[in-house]
Formats: sequence, C-alpha cells, structure tokens
Amino acid sequence: MTQNNSRFIKLFDKFEKLEQNLAALLIHNYNLFKLLKFEDFNPLSHDISDEDIQDMITEFDAKLQRNPNCRVFFEPFTGTAEEQQKAQIRIYPAQVNPNNVYLGDLYVQVDVIVNQRISKIVGGRRRNRIASELIETLNGQDVGLVNDFRIVDKPVLAIRQFKGDFWGYSMLFTTGVSAIG
Repeated sequence: MTQNNSRFIKLFDKFEKLEQNLAALLIHNYNLFKLLKFEDFNPLSHDISDEDIQDMITEFDAKLQRNPNCRVFFEPFTGTAEEQQKAQIRIYPAQVNPNNVYLGDLYVQVDVIVNQRISKIVGGRRRNRIASELIETLNGQDVGLVNDFRIVDKPVLAIRQFKGDFWGYSMLFTTGVSAIG
C-alpha cells in the first residue's frame, strides 16, 4: 500500500516545472503581453521589451513584496483588493485524475480576467483577443510532461464574472503526469 501511495504522490512532482515551461512558451507572444500591459484602446500599437515581459511574469520582487506589474499568475483569482483597471491571466492545476499508479491526467485551468473599463479595444474585446493569443500559443505544445498541452473542447470557453467589473473566460487544458519520469 505504501508503494502505491508514493507513486500517486509522485504524480504531483512536475507541477513546478509545468509553470516554468508554460511561462517559457508565453514570453514569446509579444501581442499577448501588450494586451495585458497597455490599458488604452489600441494596446497592440505599443512597443514592449523583453524586460517588461519578464516583469509581468514575476509575482514577487527580491524582497518578497508583491509586484504590481505582474499580469501572469500561477494561482487562482482570489478576488482580494483587486481594484486596478488591468487584464491578467491565472494558470493553475485544477484537477488530477490518476489513471493508475503510474499515470494521470492533469487538467489546468487558464483564466483570462479583464476589468470592464478596459475591455473594448480596436477591433473587438480585449478578453477575446487574449484568449485567442493563449490558445494559439499553448494548444498542442510540449510542456515537458507526458502529453502535449491541449485545450479541452467541451466547453472551450466559459464566460465568467470573477468579481464586480472583472469579467473574462475560463479555459481548461489537459496534459499527462507520470510517477516514473
């Protein structure tokens, strides 16, 4: 019994690596980070640097203080004192379904959250464009786990109100985890 339990526990070993691998994929999508950073009507018209992008995926500074520029979080939205007009992405493990003592299906929720005051942009809605950029960047990619990272197709997007004026989409992706490597 103990051996089986330790194998189930090993299914969780790669969660941290998943966050790093997803961030490594996202940082190459400049349009995504322009949509997250610039709050005006035409966010894609701005330039953005690699340093800006790195800052936007760094949740805490060297003194462990919350980085106000962070826009990509690897934890669920808590709805605490979030009053800033901004867009953000939340990526986190939502569910693990062990198939056996060696393999499991990992479901990862990706939330696109946009304050309604900055929702409208040239050509449509910010949340729609962010969701499109995320799907294009992440779907079908190798994330260093057992299976490629794939969007779950039913439903692809679920619209939600996260808090007050914060609306957006929840998407579910899946990959595989292994207790043996």
